[in-house]
Formats: sequence, C-alpha cells, structure tokens
Amino acid sequence: LVGTVNWVKPIEEIGDSLADRMARAAIEELQDILKTPEHPIRLDYEAWLQGYITRLRDEPEMAVRVEELKQRAIKHPALQEYVQGLWGEIRDALRNDLAREQSSMAAHMERSMQSLGQALSQDPSLREALNQHMLQAADKLTTRLRTSVTDHIASTMKSWDERHLVEQLELGVGRDLQYIRFNGTLVGGLIGLILHALSVWLSI
Repeated sequence: LVGTVNWVKPIEEIGDSLADRMARAAIEELQDILKTPEHPIRLDYEAWLQGYITRLRDEPEMAVRVEELKQRAIKHPALQEYVQGLWGEIRDALRNDLAREQSSMAAHMERSMQSLGQALSQDPSLREALNQHMLQAADKLTTRLRTSVTDHIASTMKSWDERHLVEQLELGVGRDLQYIRFNGTLVGGLIGLILHALSVWLSI
C-alpha cells in the first residue's frame, strides 16, 4: 500500500506538469496566430468562416438548422441556469466593487468619461455624430412616449364617469373654472340683453 501511494503521487505530479505545459504551448500558439495575419491556421480559419457565412446566406436549409440549434441551446435548462448564475456573480461583483471607496469600476468609468470628453472637445465631427445619434434617439423615444402617454390618458379618462370627471376638472382648474363659469354667465346675459334690445328696437 505504501509503495502504491508513493507511485500515485509522482504520476499526479507528472500529469499536472504535462497539462500545464500543454496549456502554455496552446496559449503561445494562439498568441502567434493572432500576431501573424498570414499564419496558415489563421488563413484556413478565415477561409472556412467565409465559406460558412456564404452557405448560411445561400442555403436556406442550413440557416434553418443553425437557427434551430441556437434556439435549442438558448432554451436548454443547463445554459439558462449557468447564465443566471453568471449574471448573479457579475452583479454581486459590481455591487461589491462600487461599494468600495477605491472602486476600480468607478475609476475606469471616470477615465473613460474623461477620455470621451477630451475626444469630443478636439473632434468636431465626433461631436456632430454624437449629436445626431442623440437627436435620433430622442425623436424615437418621444414618438413612443407620445403614443403611450396619449393612450394612457385617454383610457384613464374613458374609465371615469361624468361626476368623477367634473370633480377632477374642478380640482385641477379650481378658481379658473369658477371664473370661466362667471364670465360665461355674464357674457350670456349681456348677449341676451343686447338681442332683446335689438328686437324691441326693430319692432318700433
């Protein structure tokens, strides 16, 4: 038993060492591929990828199969559970980092905003592009809000009965409504008096 234990330990160490060397070799090879645009493996991969994209565009059956595989993967319980767990970990990490006085995320955001501000101050075309994007986004948002707000107000007022509607108008308008009522009565009376005087004058 002792001899067996002594043999197992070196074998585990050899396995760990071999796995470490294989991982380092793979990383070095990938780095070399990324740094060399004309690397044979990179060229082969780009050719395969371009062919795959062409097939997706020209072969509807293949596009359907890929879409089915994508939907199956998205709906798989294991993937959903993993994504939910990953999002929870990311959210907790962000909260913990932002709660710290020396938050790396806050510092990164500050540097990014400073860089953006400097770029905007030095590049008129960038400012113009940003303004256009913001105007377009505001226009789309306004259109959506206008429709939704109008529909909401209309549906709310339709649900009121006449008595409730009058109460809401009186609360909202207040004295102005009383003023309108008073002026309406006064103007109506004056018009009636003028018409009466006119009819009497014409009958003479």
